[in-house]
This record gives sequence, structure tokens and C-alpha cells, in this order.
Amino acid sequence: MKHKLQSVLVVTSLLSLTLLTIPMQKIFTSAHSTYIPEFTVYGYTQNVIDGFVDDVDVYLDGEVVASSDSNGLFKFKATNSDSFKEVSFVKDGYEITNIVLPSLCDNCDLDTVSIDYPYCFFGKTKYKSSLIYNNWSGYSTRGVNSINFKFSSPYNNFVDSASQINLFVDTGDVTSNFSKGDYEFKIDGKSNLFVYDFGKEEAETDLDIFDLRLEVVDGKTDVYLSVPYSYLNINSDAIIGVNFVDNLVSKNIIADFVFDGEIITSSDTANYVRINKYSTPFCAPNNSYDPLWISKQLKAELIEDKPIAFAIKDKSTNSNADNIYAKVIYKEDSIVFNMIGFGYFESDEYIKCVIHSSPNVFYGWGLDRSDIIILFDKENVRLYNNCSDYFATENTATSPYHTEKLTYHDYINYFTIDVELDLSLFTNILNNKQGFRYAFAEFGDVNNNKTIYAPTNVLEYMFVNNTASGDIAGMNSYIAMKSDLDVITIDKEDKKALTKDLKISFGDPNDTFIEENDDMYLDFKRTNNGIDINIIGFGTFQIYETIKAVLHTNSNNGTGWAIQKEDTSIMFNREKCVIKTNINDFWQLNLINSPGTKESTNKPIFIQYDNYFTLSVSLNYEELKNVSPSSTLSVLFLEMDFIGNVYNGGTYLNEMRHNGNPCGDPAMQASYIPIDICK
Repeated sequence: MKHKLQSVLVVTSLLSLTLLTIPMQKIFTSAHSTYIPEFTVYGYTQNVIDGFVDDVDVYLDGEVVASSDSNGLFKFKATNSDSFKEVSFVKDGYEITNIVLPSLCDNCDLDTVSIDYPYCFFGKTKYKSSLIYNNWSGYSTRGVNSINFKFSSPYNNFVDSASQINLFVDTGDVTSNFSKGDYEFKIDGKSNLFVYDFGKEEAETDLDIFDLRLEVVDGKTDVYLSVPYSYLNINSDAIIGVNFVDNLVSKNIIADFVFDGEIITSSDTANYVRINKYSTPFCAPNNSYDPLWISKQLKAELIEDKPIAFAIKDKSTNSNADNIYAKVIYKEDSIVFNMIGFGYFESDEYIKCVIHSSPNVFYGWGLDRSDIIILFDKENVRLYNNCSDYFATENTATSPYHTEKLTYHDYINYFTIDVELDLSLFTNILNNKQGFRYAFAEFGDVNNNKTIYAPTNVLEYMFVNNTASGDIAGMNSYIAMKSDLDVITIDKEDKKALTKDLKISFGDPNDTFIEENDDMYLDFKRTNNGIDINIIGFGTFQIYETIKAVLHTNSNNGTGWAIQKEDTSIMFNREKCVIKTNINDFWQLNLINSPGTKESTNKPIFIQYDNYFTLSVSLNYEELKNVSPSSTLSVLFLEMDFIGNVYNGGTYLNEMRHNGNPCGDPAMQASYIPIDICK
């Protein structure tokens, strides 16, 4: 089946009909040539770094006609009617190369077709005044035979204007003023090209060896210039220094050249931007290249949508740490991991991620056996479960329950890891509305020992939006991930009908900044045998979320989260309810598995409906200790997560309401809601 290639570029060639200068052989021009109804077109696809490139799709007039083999060879049939049609060479990770098919051929040899890396940004211009005219951005890539430059402007101001681009190329050691082997290429708005060799007195007049093109599309301008290695008298892997200026002749203004936030003047050759064989730019006082150097602008662009950072080298005890940034995308039926690192990600290094979703919290590297451990290396992603220890996967006896390929790319001075995993693989996530917590770390096989790249400060391993999350050994440092599907909408009248008899409410998202609040209303009943708590909520009450209640029976009111030893604290989630007495601090019960608690024999009853949920628990007076049918009673209710954080991001005064009115600061027992004595 033939595939269509859609083109959106309008090309105006100034010095050549082709986008690449290619030797054309065996072109029939003789008047005695016989008509050939069909002929073979062939050649080789090659990259200056990679050598011959396979799997390059060849398009003729927008349709796929061939694909290059492991030796870069491509062949396809053409007819006389195909003469002067466009041939495009397309492969992911490379620039699209276009040429024009020559006229009538017999076995038309296109020789070597250069398949180039994408153009790499190396600087831009900035005017000294508020004037904005061209705002050029400079890019380069290396072909098989030439260095190719591109200058892009978001405006259509250049063509036919009195404006010039002056590109300076410095070869050899960039240590002194211009001399032989240094060049200036001047391109003006009238499509003129002037080439100066600083070792000669006059401008170069033989311009046939250069390919200069202009493209104007949708009000944007691109200027292309190809300079052969042979003209510069350098090899394809040579480091060069570059600078360019935007000369607005009509205004007598020259714009500054800016790279990595610094202005570099055209006369300051020692500080020119260097471009290596990959067309990767870098700054250095000499021509020695640091392959991991990356501009601040490019790095900022690459990590812009990745809020998580870990294994930061200058905060790590191990110099092999790879400065990794990540984002996790929670989709309806999958979880996506996107990571980028700025270092050498070796074959014996890997990244570990823990997915935690249980109501239990662990410290000191402990895990819940329901947790999922994920390991990412350069080739595979592996999933493990039933591990009670964070380092269980470093034991060779531990085997993954699932392995699949991931996508790894090495971009010379950074690398990326991308993988999308089906949600069904995460056995600890019961449905696509359930949130979880996660943590990242990098490991390496140091002296044949799989070792975590530990931080110099234990509280600074993972960072979220540049803020340290804490000690990775504790789950309270894990990052919260909320499902976008954890949303329930209900008609106002339906909600009003369901809650009309319920006077106590708490966890309204409108009262806080925390989206996870579940907007709960409750009925608190005292009976001759105990108490009944019936809750209706308008959210998704996660398995790791909890409700904390304090039953206050003393006439004295505590302040600042102080409670009385006669008070009874209870905490319950979807599966169990625990009770704790004889404490005088609210926070002595903040986890469902806090020490010193007694689990109630009465299990909570949880039911999830389409637009709401219900949660009920009944407790008898015997297990409540200090609460009796005749005792004075006031109550506090709060929603919390599995590590004991109160769901409150706004004012505490609105955390609990009675008859729709705020009750005040829940740290003050005077703000508790009084409950009538059972009659």
C-alpha cells in the first residue's frame, strides 16, 4: 500500500533546484537518445555520524516508493513523467531531505543522499533597543559533505529589505583575531551572498559551491546556507566557533548575538559558541568539548513539563548520578513515565520507582507487600510485587512478574526514557479513580554491588518543583498522584435531597485548596448501646484515605490540638476502625496503624455509587471506654491521608461545618460540635 506524505512547506530556491547538492550521473541529453518508458533510480542514504542509514522511507511525489536497506541502498522505478518531481527521504530522528528528480535517466544514480540530524539551536539575536525586526534564531546540522546553517525568524521582514545576516565561522584554535581559515558569510534581503576569507583581501566570487535558500511560510522566514567542508578546509568532525549578527542597515542598528543568556560580540572570537560534530553547541575557553554540557535555555525547555527531580549530581554522594527529571501521567487505562537525564546512563545503571497505594505507612525502607516496584534500564522495564523491603529487587532471588521493552534515546548530552504501562499491571490500584504515592531513585552497579545513588543530605533526594520532598526512606516523602477521574458531579437538587437531614459536614473542597477532599456529610446517632456514624460523601474515598474523629467528654477544653485523657479518638477507613484512649495529643493517633490502638470488632460498611458513596460504622460503649449514654459529648471530624496529613489547604476555620456554618479552628475543642445526650 502506498502512503501519502503531506507537505506544508513552500520552497523558493535561489541558487539550486535541490535542497541538497547531489552529483547527477548518466543523465541523457543527446538528441540521439532513445525514449525510456521506465528507469531505475537508486542511491545510498548516509549520515555523517552514523554512516549508512537503514529504514529511510523514500517518497516520490508524496507516495512511498522505497525504503533503504541495512547498507543504505534504495531503489525505485520512475518514468519520464516523474522528471523534476520532488523526492523526500524520511526517518524519525532525522531531518527530512528533499531533492528534485532529474530529467530522463537510464539507471539514474543519485549517489549519496545526506540524512542529517535535526537542526540544533546555537543562539539568537537581540536588539539593544525595544525595536523588534527579525529576531533571528540560529541552527546548524552536519551533512555528509557540508555544514548546514538555518536562520529562523517569526516575521516576514527580511525578504527584499535592507537587512543582512552576517555569519562568522572560526576554524582551528579560537584564540585570536580572525585570520586565514576564518570566514564571514553575508546574506542580504535581496538574495545576495558574499563570502569573505579573512586570509584574502577580496570577497569570494565563486558561489556555485554554496546552497542558499529562502522559505517564507505563514509569515515566518527561514534562510538556509550550506557550506562544504572542503571550502572550510576542515573534516566533518571538526569543532568550529560561530557567531552571527542581524544588521538592520536601513536603521544603522546591529543586534547582539546571545547564547545561553550571555551576549557574545562578533569581535570576541575567544568566546564564540563552539559547535561539535553533532552540531551540539557549547561554551568553553578552548576547543575541548564537554559532551554533557548543555545550554541553560535548552535544559529549561527540556525539563519544563517534568516537575520531579532526583539523583542530582551536586547533591549526591556518587558522581555518577545522572540529574534525572520526570513526570508521571495517570491515564484512564495506563500510567505513562517520561524521564530525561543529563549524564551517562550506563548499561549497569537503572531507575527504581515504588508505587504505593495501601493505607499503611512505612519508614526506614519498609514496603507494603501490595506495593509495586518498577525498574527502568536502557532496554526494559520490570515490575515486582510482594516485596516488604525497598531493596528486595537488589536480591537476585527476586524475580519480576512482568517485563517489557521501553523507549530509550541517547541525545549525546542527555537521554530520555519513555514507557506506557497498562493499568492492569498495577495490581495494587483497584480502579482508575484510585490515587497513589510514588518515589524515584537511581541505582548503579558500583564495585559489583547494586547501590542507590544516595544524597549527601538525606532530606534532599527527590525534589518537586525545586522543593525537597524529604527522606526517601519514609513514605511521607513520596509524591501524591491523584487520578483525574477522581471526580464526582451530582445535580444540586439530588445532593440536597440526600443531605437534607444531615447537620454535620466536613472536607468541602470549596473550603480548602485540597482537591482530594470528599465533601462529606454525616448523621451522628447515640443509642443505648453505642454510637452510629453514617456518612455520605461526594468524591472518591480512596483506600488509603481516613476519617479521624475525637469524642470529647470532659468539661475542660483543650487548645492547640491538646485533648483530654478522658477523650476517645477513633480513626476509620473503608476497611477497619481503630480506637485509642488515654492520650492528650490529637496527633498520637494519626495513622490507621498507629501503635497502641485497638481495632473495633465492627467493620465499616463502604458502598460506592455512581455519584456518591456511603460509609457507616457502629461502635459500642464498651470499646469506647469513656463514652456512655449519659455523658456530655462533643465531636470533631476531619479527613486525612494515609500518612496523617489533614486535608486542609485553606483556613482551618472552615474544616468542619454545623448546619452549613463554619465551626472554627478544629485545634480548639471549643469548636467541637455538641451532641445531645441519648434519651
